[in-house]
Amino acid sequence: MVGICTQECNGDEHCDGDKKCCSNGCGRVCVDAEPLIKPGHCPAVQQGKIGACVQYCSTDESCAAFQKCCSNGCGTICINPTPVVKEGLCPAVYPDQAGTCSMECYDDAHCEGSKKCCGNGCGRVCADPGHTCRYGNLDYRELSSRIDECNTCVCKRNGWSCTENECTLPCEYSNKQTKHLERLELDCVSCICYNSVWKCESSKCSKKYNINFAFDADYSIVRGNEDDFTVKLIQSLERYFGIKNIISDLTVREGSILVSYNLIAMNANEDLNSIAIEMENAFTKGLYNMTYGGDVLIVKADTFTRQKLQGNQPEKSFNYIGIGVGCVLVGLVLIIGLATAIRKRKFRKSKKYTMNEVLCDPAQDNGHATGINNGSFEEY
Repeated sequence: MVGICTQECNGDEHCDGDKKCCSNGCGRVCVDAEPLIKPGHCPAVQQGKIGACVQYCSTDESCAAFQKCCSNGCGTICINPTPVVKEGLCPAVYPDQAGTCSMECYDDAHCEGSKKCCGNGCGRVCADPGHTCRYGNLDYRELSSRIDECNTCVCKRNGWSCTENECTLPCEYSNKQTKHLERLELDCVSCICYNSVWKCESSKCSKKYNINFAFDADYSIVRGNEDDFTVKLIQSLERYFGIKNIISDLTVREGSILVSYNLIAMNANEDLNSIAIEMENAFTKGLYNMTYGGDVLIVKADTFTRQKLQGNQPEKSFNYIGIGVGCVLVGLVLIIGLATAIRKRKFRKSKKYTMNEVLCDPAQDNGHATGINNGSFEEY
């Protein structure tokens, strides 16, 4: 609404008190100033942490820089607002590209649209989100790095750039280190060190368990990185169950993430049974999980199986019901045979019939079994 065309003031200094000299659309008049509300939100007052009952400020304008006038539970104080974080990551700052040393913003709330409040090497300015690299479910900003086994990967504008070092990390057994590709002969197994992980041949002892389960996750999480996932899964299992060097032949297959491995006795006194039972308890009760590429992997309880093996074969188990039924049947056959033999001896007769007599007078058979004897029939 356009006001009267009068010039009451030329600046704030011509107005009384806190009034300001403002345009009304035609002239300039002294009006009460609207309170300045800075971007952001006041942080919540934590329970049991009420501040002093003093009014240190009345509006955001009373506070310096980006601070806001907020309640402390009793009075008011100037405090930094709760940070606002927009999607995306700040662009990388290269050493030779430092910007001006000015503070244009405190957090993303002070920036328009999708811009973020980012460091420029000296101050903070509003900037468009920068380039990122994806690994698992995490985004890494440009120039940030991650360790991948024996290599370092750096996020560049065209994607990840990784060193190509051959991994030759040593293995550990009984507090002693063994070099990469070096072999170790133990009571029950023969093992070779392969990049910090023991790969063991079949157990020469009788103690051996086969473990199977599935993670409740899509196989795409590990596709193309099966070797890396295998190494990290073995390390995770060893840390969780406090074991070392007894997991062998671990494989990963599709169908969610299907895992199979053997527990083998490195020495004759290894208690694999207790370890297998502990694994069953952890896997079926949701106590164990593994993080890979930013995803938390949980075992599907109904997929767990464990089988005790004898040498290289499943341990033999007896079907006592089947054996019992078989024994009963054999007993019946023996009893029937014995009764038949007794009957034959008791009722044996000397009378013989010719073929004609039997055929012409079948009533004389009297239901007894007959047998052929030298062209005639003898009654038993």
